[in-house]
Amino acid sequence: MLSNLSRQQQIALVAVALVILAVIGYKTLGERGETLPLETASPATVNAGGGSAGEQSDASCLVHVCGAVLRPGVYHLPQGSRVFQAVEAAGGTTGWADTAGLNMAATVRDGQKIEVPVRGTAASAPSTVKSASSDEPVNLNTAGVDQLDTLPGVGPSTAKKIIEYRDKNGSFRRTDDLMKIPGIGRKKYDKLKDSVCVN
Repeated sequence: MLSNLSRQQQIALVAVALVILAVIGYKTLGERGETLPLETASPATVNAGGGSAGEQSDASCLVHVCGAVLRPGVYHLPQGSRVFQAVEAAGGTTGWADTAGLNMAATVRDGQKIEVPVRGTAASAPSTVKSASSDEPVNLNTAGVDQLDTLPGVGPSTAKKIIEYRDKNGSFRRTDDLMKIPGIGRKKYDKLKDSVCVN
């Protein structure tokens, strides 16, 4: 039968047959719906602060947590961590902890020592309201509104601004950082600088 066709007709017939075979093969593979398995990535090793081990040196800080916590010690925490996260890394507080004087929302910094006071000890003094005549300076990194309100020239409104600045920017590194807060200029700072500290 093919011998009766010209060479061009034979070539055309073979080409059509190949196209038909290709279409049939494509449909057959599509109906089978075979998919290749996906590889699942294994999770990275996580340190005590929640960061990966590979990032530990570049994006972490060392914090010493002590006092009324279950596991006192030095911990790696991711940059930008808060005090409450440092306390959690140390196992949480004990039943006799006094956290009233701690600002749990404050940002920790590298090399910082965080001491959770024990109720009824001298270490829990920050939880009490200091009077303006107290010889002990007010710690800008742990004081509450009531304590800051006792400072010369600082009222409740300015005290709240100090805490808002601390929560947003982290712990005060220098007392003169107070002048970055609206309402505290050089004159007001000079009046209260001897009454505050950042330790």
